[in-house]
Amino acid sequence: MNYKEKEAERLRSVPQFTFPCPTNITTVQHFSFVLTNLEAQWTFGFCRYAPNSETALCFLSSLPWHELFFKLLNQSAELLQSGGPESGLDTFLSSVHSARLPLPGLVFQVEWDRKVFTAATPSSFHLPSIPENRNLTEYFNAVDSNNMLTIFASMLYERRILVTSKKLSRLSACVQAANSLIYPMFWQHIFIPVLPAQLMDYLSAPMPFLIGVPDPLMKRIKR
Repeated sequence: MNYKEKEAERLRSVPQFTFPCPTNITTVQHFSFVLTNLEAQWTFGFCRYAPNSETALCFLSSLPWHELFFKLLNQSAELLQSGGPESGLDTFLSSVHSARLPLPGLVFQVEWDRKVFTAATPSSFHLPSIPENRNLTEYFNAVDSNNMLTIFASMLYERRILVTSKKLSRLSACVQAANSLIYPMFWQHIFIPVLPAQLMDYLSAPMPFLIGVPDPLMKRIKR
């Protein structure tokens, strides 16, 4: 399988992760998913849902820079809403794609049409902090300390762990945050921050996993 075939195979799975299950969106939601290839390498997907919309915006990257990509998604949405060929969205995306990556912890900057986009990048050499890290902030707001300790210990013991929520943004944030808190270790088993309906069979896997299950799917699983 050549590079183009591998890319096409990966892209075919993006829609099922971007739209994992029918859900009601009342406010703009940002969430992330992970694609894993045969070499166990992760590709992160960053999504932006808007209410009353049949589409979503999505970035794919090997970089787990949630805050930066969510900010990029918001900027893209603003340009898209301004409408017309003069919105500058194509130019902006082209500039983002060709921009030079800074060292972790420094500022990412993009210039297009006499405009400048900047966003801080996280450092990869220490634990994330609150409130700078959106995932960790959401995790501490949603999960009490006893459950955090239970999840932490379960990950060290390599158990099968399910997390569920009615909000996709909260669901993916909690799963991603739980994974980041075991730094400098990292989860090496099945890792699905938001489970699509098509992959429900993964819940019967005999090996360890950390999976976020949207509330509509969890109700089907309980039945």
